[in-house]
Amino acid sequence: MHSRTSTDSISSLKLSDPVPDDWETIEDEFVMVYAAYQTHIGSDICFAPKATPNDGLIWLLMLSSRASRANILKFLLSMEDGGHINVPGVTMVAVTSLRCVPLTGTGYLTVDGERLPYGPLQATIMPGKARIMTR
Repeated sequence: MHSRTSTDSISSLKLSDPVPDDWETIEDEFVMVYAAYQTHIGSDICFAPKATPNDGLIWLLMLSSRASRANILKFLLSMEDGGHINVPGVTMVAVTSLRCVPLTGTGYLTVDGERLPYGPLQATIMPGKARIMTR
């Protein structure tokens, strides 16, 4: 897992390019890696309690495979109020860009519930590229 916290865009960075020197690299085994830019991913799941509508950040959650079964259960049961981010084995970081490179040959990748081919994935926040208007 590679991530960047500066505001530079990576829109021209290809997956085959090495990550920039100012990126942090995390190599581990994970039960789950999830990224979102909003607080809630469902009406009853407060995924990123510190997110704000225009913060320009991707909230990246990593659930370590070293987390105990009890802590994984605690993680699942505390998502309603955002308490899952305080469970041992859970790391949440705010980034502007990320690259996820699976180290195993099999697994599952989804974006918004749609299955993707298993392999490297890269994302970046593009602030100000769209405007949402409500009443």
